[in-house]
Parts: sequence; structure tokens; C-alpha cells
Amino acid sequence: GGGNSYEVALAILGVLVNPGVLTGSTVSSSRNITVSLFDAPDTYSIVYVNPVSQTVTVAVTWNTTLANFTSGAQVASLGAPAVQSYLNGLAIGQPINLITMSTIFVEAVSSVISEENLTTLTFAVTINGTAVSPEAGTSIIVGDVEGYFTASNSAVTVTQG
Repeated sequence: GGGNSYEVALAILGVLVNPGVLTGSTVSSSRNITVSLFDAPDTYSIVYVNPVSQTVTVAVTWNTTLANFTSGAQVASLGAPAVQSYLNGLAIGQPINLITMSTIFVEAVSSVISEENLTTLTFAVTINGTAVSPEAGTSIIVGDVEGYFTASNSAVTVTQG
């Protein structure tokens, strides 16, 4: 999403043998961007999809059985940016993997609390303001196949509970 459409089209043309195979969006033709490139004596019509941005929020709830644990604020300050970075790093069409997100969170907070002392770790995820759950029988949350996720600095909250 974004960038100079002619530069994108030129990059696409540079790696394709046959630009005629490009079909554009399978979801909505309004997402298509079409650019005509002239490479004497030929003109090529390059069609590509402008991916949609999907705003994600995540509420992380964690807990421990350690009776005197007082570093909850540190867990939040380490865990939230790690989850945000994971979400913003997903490729177009790539689902959110709750197993991967758990691993990233646990690794991020490991200097404060070890994995064996975490007794609860859950994620409540919204996409564009709508609560979403993993696909049945999996630990992945699928968004728009032609979209990417974006999470702001305040999109991830971490609470001990």
C-alpha cells in the first residue's frame, strides 16, 4: 500500500516474463491499480493489487503463581512492543499465529519472568474493531487475504490477571 504506482509497475515488469498473466484482485476490482508502461515498441498493461490496511489491537492477559512478583509493569513494557512488532512485520495475507505470538511474548519478557512461572497467557484480538477468533481447529487468525496488519504503539495492552 503506497509508493509510486509507476515504480511498482516497473518493478513488476522487471521480474515477469509474461505480464499478461496478471489478473488483479480476486476480492474487489476496486483494489486494482493498472499502469501502462511503454517499452518501445511495446506497451504493457500492469495490473496489481493495492493491499488494504487492517488495524489490529491485542489485549494480552498473563499471570503467574509467584506470590511476591512485583514486576508486572516491566512485563507490559517488554511484551507490548514485541507483539506490536510481530503484527506489523506480517506479510500481506499472512495470518496471525497465536503460537508464534505466544513465543515472541515469552521470549520478550524472559528477563523478568521465566516461562515456567507463567501460568496464563491469552490474547484477545480485534481486526478493524471487530473481535476475531482463530480458525476452527487452528491457532491462526486470518484477515483479508489481500491485506496487511497494522498495530499502533497503543494497540497492544498487557494486563496481569
